[in-house]
Amino acid sequence: MPPQDQPYLALIGAGSMGGGMACLFASPKARCRVSVYDVEKDNVDNVRKMVEGAEEVPEDQVWYFVGEEQLKACVDSLVEGDEGRRRILILSLPHGKVVDSVLEKLAPLLKEGDIILDGDNEWWKETERRQKWLKEKHGVDLIGMGVSRVLPRHGPSMSPGGARQAYDYVEPILKAVAAQDPDSGEPCTAYVGEGGSGHHVKMVHNGIEQGILSAVTETFDILHRTLGYSAQEISALFARWNSKGRPLETNFLVEIGSEIAKRKEAAGTSKSAPSAVDDIEDKVTQDVDNSEGTGVWTNKEWAERHVPAPTIALAHCLRLASSNKGERLKVAKKLGIAQPRERVEWKGKTREQVEATLEKALYGASLASFAQGCDLIAESERQQQWGVSMETVIQIWRGGCIITSLHIARLFQDAYRRQPNLSNILLDEKVAEELAGTFEALKEVVAFSIETDAVASAFSASLEYMKMEGTELLPTCDFKDPVSLLAVSKRGLEEFAEKVGSWEDLFTKSGAELREAGMTIKQSKYCLWLLEKYRQGFNPAVVAIPPKPKKKFRGWGPKIQHGVRVKR
Repeated sequence: MPPQDQPYLALIGAGSMGGGMACLFASPKARCRVSVYDVEKDNVDNVRKMVEGAEEVPEDQVWYFVGEEQLKACVDSLVEGDEGRRRILILSLPHGKVVDSVLEKLAPLLKEGDIILDGDNEWWKETERRQKWLKEKHGVDLIGMGVSRVLPRHGPSMSPGGARQAYDYVEPILKAVAAQDPDSGEPCTAYVGEGGSGHHVKMVHNGIEQGILSAVTETFDILHRTLGYSAQEISALFARWNSKGRPLETNFLVEIGSEIAKRKEAAGTSKSAPSAVDDIEDKVTQDVDNSEGTGVWTNKEWAERHVPAPTIALAHCLRLASSNKGERLKVAKKLGIAQPRERVEWKGKTREQVEATLEKALYGASLASFAQGCDLIAESERQQQWGVSMETVIQIWRGGCIITSLHIARLFQDAYRRQPNLSNILLDEKVAEELAGTFEALKEVVAFSIETDAVASAFSASLEYMKMEGTELLPTCDFKDPVSLLAVSKRGLEEFAEKVGSWEDLFTKSGAELREAGMTIKQSKYCLWLLEKYRQGFNPAVVAIPPKPKKKFRGWGPKIQHGVRVKR
C-alpha cells in the first residue's frame, strides 16, 4: 500500500459479521478509519454498541451511515489523499441478489482504481461475473474474499482471490487483522489466486466443515443417547481429545463442542433441562434466502468435477433431512422402524476402549472430509488454472476458521510441500497411513451404530470412502485389466495392451511412452483422452468414438463430394 497517514475503508453491510469487522479494521492492528453503512438502523446501532464496548477501538475511528440516501455520503467519506491512493470498500452482505442490488447502486459512485472486497459467502461463478462487469464498465477491482470466524478481538481466516495487483494493495491491512498460525505466528490469509478462487476455497471450507460437524454431533449422540454419558462428561472428554499432541489437537469444532456441552443454559432453552444441549432442537436452520448456500454449491461442484466426496455429501443430506422436522416426524411414524436405542452397553469394551475407538473414528471422519475437500480444490485448480497453491490453502486454514485442526493441517501441509500437485491427497504415503489407521475404528463405530440403530451418516460415509478409494476392483468396474479397457476403444488399442503393462503403467504413461509401445500419434492422443474420460467417471464403452469411415464415391458419373466436383 502506498505511504499514507491512515487507510480509509467503507464497510457496506452491518449484519452478523459487520460489528466484528468494524472493530478489527478500526483497531490499532490495522489503524483504519471505517465508515459503516447499512439500510437498517438497527444493524448500524448494533455495530455502534459493539464498537463502544471494545476498549481498544477509538470511537472516532468509526463513522456511521444509515439508509439508501446516505450511501453516496459513505463512499465520499473515503478520503482520497495522496496520488495513487485507492479507495477500499468491504461488502458484508447475504449472497446472491442482495449483492447484485447493492452493487448496482454502488457502481455509479465508484471510480477507476477503487477496490471492493466481497466478504460474503458466494458462488465463485457469480464472483467472476461481477469481477468482469465491474472491471470492464467501471475500472473497479473486485476481490472475492472468503471470511471465517469474525470476532471483535480475534482475527478471521481470509481467502482473497482476484487481480493480483489489487490484492497486493490491500494485503497489509488484511494481514494486520488476520488470525495467526499457532505454530509460526504467520497470518492466516494469503493470495489464493485469480478469478473466483478465493470464494471457491471458502465454499469448500464450508463443505469440509459440514462433514466434520456431522461426525462431531454423531459422536456426541452415541456418547449421550446411546451410551448414557452426561453432557458434562462429554465436554471433559472432548476437551481431552482437543489437547496438544492428540490427533484432534486444536480442532475448533471439537473445542466448541466441549464448550457447548458444559453449558447449563443457553438462549432459547429451558432451565429444566439437565444441560443446554438437551433442550436444543434437532433442526438445522437455513440461510436467509432459505438456501444452504455453500453446502449446495460444494456438492454441486464435486459432482460436476467428478471428485468423490461422500462424507461431505451425507453430512449435507443429514442437514436437509433435519431442516424439515415436521415432515420428518410424520415420515418416521409411517416407516415405523426401530428408533436409536438408549443407555446401552458397548459389549466387549471398557469405558477407556470405547472412548479411544470413538476418538480415532472421529479423527478418521475429519481426515476423510479434509481429503475430499482438498481433492475438490485441487481438481478445480487443474480445470480453472487460477494459480491456487494447496500449501497456501492449508496455511490459511491453520487458525481463525471453523475447520482449524492443527494436527491435520500439519499433516496435509507437509504432504503438499512434498508433492505440490497432488491430485489425490491419499497418494501421499503419510496421509494414507494416517487415514488407514482409523479404518478399524470406523468399522467398529459403524457396526455399533447398526446394532443400536444410531444415526451415523458421516461415519458410514467416511468408511465407504476409504473402501471405495482403497479397493482395487470396485463392483462398478467392468474392466479387470488394461486389455478389457482398451478393447472397448473402437480403435483397436487392445493390441498394444501387452506392451503398455499394468493398470498403473497405463494411467501414468505419457503420449511419448504410448508411442514407444507402438501407437501412432493419433492413437496415443485418443488413448489419453479415453483414459481421462474413464478417470472422470465416464464409461469408456459409451464415450468411445469409432474412426471416421473412409470417403466413398457412388455411381459412374462425375465424382461429387459435398457438392464440389472432384478430379480423377
